[in-house]
Amino acid sequence: MKKHCKLSILFWLWKAKAAKDGKAPIYARLTIDNENVEMSTGRKVLPEFWDNNSKTVKEKGVEGKKTNSHLRDMTVDSERLYTVLQSRYDQIDPGLLKMLYKNPFDQKLKLQWKKKFYPR
Repeated sequence: MKKHCKLSILFWLWKAKAAKDGKAPIYARLTIDNENVEMSTGRKVLPEFWDNNSKTVKEKGVEGKKTNSHLRDMTVDSERLYTVLQSRYDQIDPGLLKMLYKNPFDQKLKLQWKKKFYPR
């Protein structure tokens, strides 16, 4: 029986991992059915340019716009991938979503996931 759960994506600034230049990495937390995983977005920003309410960069320059565009793209791509997975599998965990988002063509990883959830 298929179990349809909601995907939640939250972006947050990991200030404790700030580099010497003061920029902190932006992470994404993917949550499905109260299970979550975190992954790096590959972007960094100065904490004073991070809007914690809207989870976006408030820097007005080109870099701020690029980063916000990247975060929107990550959201859309993750939601699309989740929709495809819902049509194919009964159970989806956030680890699978992260794995396929980061390595969409890695068949070995897909087989490992299948063995975990669908042992014979």
